[in-house]
Amino acid sequence: MQKLSAANYDCGILSENNTVLSSAFDGGQNLVSSIGTFRTNPFGVLIMDCDLPDRKAMDIAVKLALAIDKNSPEEIRFLKAQYGSTKEFASAKEYLDKKSKQVWDVFSSRDTKMRVPREAMKALGVTNLPSLDFMLGDSVRLFESDGSSTTVDIIRSVLTNKNLNYTFDDVYDYLLFAHKKYCCFYNLKTVTYLIEWLDCDVEKLNALGVDNKTITKALESFSFIAKLKYLFKGGLKLSVFPL
Repeated sequence: MQKLSAANYDCGILSENNTVLSSAFDGGQNLVSSIGTFRTNPFGVLIMDCDLPDRKAMDIAVKLALAIDKNSPEEIRFLKAQYGSTKEFASAKEYLDKKSKQVWDVFSSRDTKMRVPREAMKALGVTNLPSLDFMLGDSVRLFESDGSSTTVDIIRSVLTNKNLNYTFDDVYDYLLFAHKKYCCFYNLKTVTYLIEWLDCDVEKLNALGVDNKTITKALESFSFIAKLKYLFKGGLKLSVFPL
């Protein structure tokens, strides 16, 4: 069954020799070539084989993808002014947000920093960065109660991934959000990690639903000096946390 790349199909943005205009941004990956394909159905009719609803949405998606590949926020703003109020633009934007996560997959290249056209992506409002809820949501809802280190392992992975830019504070803010939204409570391994690596004081831990008994239990694995530094940092009475 014949398939034609949407990037090479006539969407009104081809050069004189019927090839896609080349990207100025050389990030090693290309968004426009990832856009879905057309195919012929059993009756010989050319139909779209992707998540976009129609030809106009495809046309807009390809134009936006080319602008992103060139990392041109100016072109993105021009296209937004031209098409931004249309439903097809909204479909194209949603589609490219999903495609950006596939083309610049942060999990496929953890140790090598990718070049990503962030200025153009920001201008459109799309990103290749998965949310913390996407990465941590299932873990805090499902695996904290079994006492596993799953949440800790994911947090370590997030903070050491060179293509993610989440900070300790971002992680804490998400855990606070998750505690309030999902009524989840963090297990001993997670609490110990929060104390040791995220530098969460007692007040921050209490806000996460962690009681003083659990904090005391977590501190048992720390040296005497480390315990003192941690407790005095918060101006806490030692009688509350026996050493």
